[in-house]
Amino acid sequence: MASSSLTAAVSPLLESISLGRTDIMRKLLEEVKGTIEKSSDLKDDEERAAAFSDFLNGAVNDRGNLLFNAALSASPQGKDAVRCLLRMGADASVTNGAGQTVIEAVADTQEMKQVFVESLVQAVAMSE
Repeated sequence: MASSSLTAAVSPLLESISLGRTDIMRKLLEEVKGTIEKSSDLKDDEERAAAFSDFLNGAVNDRGNLLFNAALSASPQGKDAVRCLLRMGADASVTNGAGQTVIEAVADTQEMKQVFVESLVQAVAMSE
C-alpha cells in the first residue's frame, strides 16, 4: 500500500479541520479511501475497509485521531468536521493517550456532545 501517500494526507487533513473546511477534508478522505481501494497489497474489501478504518481512527498527533482534532478544534465549523468524520466511519469509542474517548474529552462542551448524540441517533435511524 502507498503508506507514504496516506501519511502525507494527515497534515492537509489537520489543516482543513483547523480552517473548518469540511469540503476539503471530505475530498482528502475520499482520496485516501481511493488510494486504499487501489492497493494491490490488500486482498479483499474487508481488508480495504479495515485499512481505511485504521487510517481514520489512528492517532495523528498528541490530541489523538482526526475525530479528536475536530472535536477539540477552535474552529466554529468543528461540529461540521465531527459530523463528516462520523459519516465517513470514524469511531467515537477510540481512546486517546489519556484513555479518554472523544465524548469524554469534550464533556464540558454541551454543543459538541449534542453533535455526537445527534449523529448516533441518525446512524441508528439509517440502519433500520
